[in-house]
Amino acid sequence: MGAYKELERQLKAEREIERKENMPIFKRREKMYNEIPGPRVGDWVREPDGRMTRITHIWPDHVQTGGAKYGQYYMGDGYIAYSGSLDDGFKKHRLKSLGYKRDGKIWFFKNDYRTADNAVDYMMKFRVYEVI
Repeated sequence: MGAYKELERQLKAEREIERKENMPIFKRREKMYNEIPGPRVGDWVREPDGRMTRITHIWPDHVQTGGAKYGQYYMGDGYIAYSGSLDDGFKKHRLKSLGYKRDGKIWFFKNDYRTADNAVDYMMKFRVYEVI
């Protein structure tokens, strides 16, 4: 068990170094993303039954949801793209901002180098809406 704990400690330390190295990319993209007005992919939605979910796709008149437990949110320059299953969603005019934010996970390629097994992830604050 000692060797396993040591390996776990080393991996955690490596992840922290990667996060620090990629923080400028994250901060730049987070700033661009936060300039987007209204509901965005990744934002949280409290559905009429109380279930919390996330926006997975934006259409001209409605948003699709379904990304609370599964799927991945990729952060690019000024956008977030979702990969996973989608629910039907809601008309945009039915979404009301609750005025606070909630953590959600995103990822992007370390040092912007696109290759397999090269992700770095962060938690960031997303807007929270309710369906009225």
